Amino acid sequence: MAGSVTVPKRLVLPNGLTVVTASARSAPVFTAMLVMEAGSRYDPEGGAGLAALVGGVLLEGSTSRSALSIAMAVDSMGSSLDTLTGYETTAVIASGLAEHCHESLRLLAEVATSPVFASAAVAECVRRQLAELADDEGQAYDVCRRDFMKTVFRGHPRRNPVGGLSETVSRLTGGDLESFHRRRYRPGSSVLAVVGDLDAGELQDLAAESFGAWQGGGSPADAPPAPSRQSGRRVESVAMDTKQVHVSIGNLAIARSDPSFYATSVMDVILGDSAGFGSRLATKLREEHGLAYVIESDASGSAGLEPGVFWAYTATSPGHFEQLVRGVMDELRLIREEPPSAEEVESAVGYLIGRDLLDRETSDAVAGRLVHAERHALGLDFDARYPAIIASVSREDVLEAARRVIDPENCSFVTVGPVTPETGSLLDS
Repeated sequence: MAGSVTVPKRLVLPNGLTVVTASARSAPVFTAMLVMEAGSRYDPEGGAGLAALVGGVLLEGSTSRSALSIAMAVDSMGSSLDTLTGYETTAVIASGLAEHCHESLRLLAEVATSPVFASAAVAECVRRQLAELADDEGQAYDVCRRDFMKTVFRGHPRRNPVGGLSETVSRLTGGDLESFHRRRYRPGSSVLAVVGDLDAGELQDLAAESFGAWQGGGSPADAPPAPSRQSGRRVESVAMDTKQVHVSIGNLAIARSDPSFYATSVMDVILGDSAGFGSRLATKLREEHGLAYVIESDASGSAGLEPGVFWAYTATSPGHFEQLVRGVMDELRLIREEPPSAEEVESAVGYLIGRDLLDRETSDAVAGRLVHAERHALGLDFDARYPAIIASVSREDVLEAARRVIDPENCSFVTVGPVTPETGSLLDS
């Protein structure tokens, strides 16, 4: 699909909704993605999990259709309709045959803008969300990631999982959901991307017809204050009866708007985010020394309107734990001390450009990219400019980015598994 996508068109409707469309002629399909600034970032204090619960209830009935009627409408078109809530946003996504695009857009608009928070539907969604949280409690990887975020974002809303906490989710009511929806589901702070086998102008007309009547409520609540990077080390250890020890090491990193974002993306591939086993962490600690079952790192993937995290994760046997942690810390210090080789940068840049092209192969992916470009003010021509942007990253840029986003002396260190380590010597060696 990458070669068949036309130059996107952008339109702001009178109600404030931003619509971005693109024609993709390689297959007779479409994707419509409505993204609202309505993620867990906006959960009230003591209401963790509210945004996710609202997103989960959207398909349980609207002012004119029951949940069964919605499901039957989707099935009759051979389409899909899903919701996804993250930290910053909630998305409602429809995909299917291009001939059903108009009907699907109307249905998408209906479930997003006029849901009914019936008590039975809310209770069922609460039950499902609590079950998912309970399941996560038994997964060492999930516990390690959750406690790492809680440690890095101490005192900040991002410390809570998107799905919330059992004690907060169980207290939420239909009134809470309705109030959140009224405040956060607003056209003026939303983006609709539509990509499909139709003319981009026609897609704009269909979007305007489907969403033109959407009216927002009052002024949206303010976003939380930006998180602050920690001073000093924070160490947490969770005992769990597992065969492996799961380890998270990292710290607050950068926002998507940070000038070092692209150099950080290159650094990620070099250090721990490349395909196969080509990264430094995987090559040295897994392939050469056999110390880890899995090992990876990332600093750009969670960057959004707010700073994300640099996160190094690994899992190993208790007998290899101390040697592995020392090896990880050595690699984190090394990438901050000297520039990577020209070959490493060239390989990482090539990988990122190739991955970027593959990420344009479906209408779903293109719609997501259009939303991303709009939310971060990258411009409609960002896809065309990206290869040159990433190819301009130098060895010195990568070194500067590593020094900016990795902070071994002021990091969070979380372990989950059968050992409770004495961490001081491991982090300092």
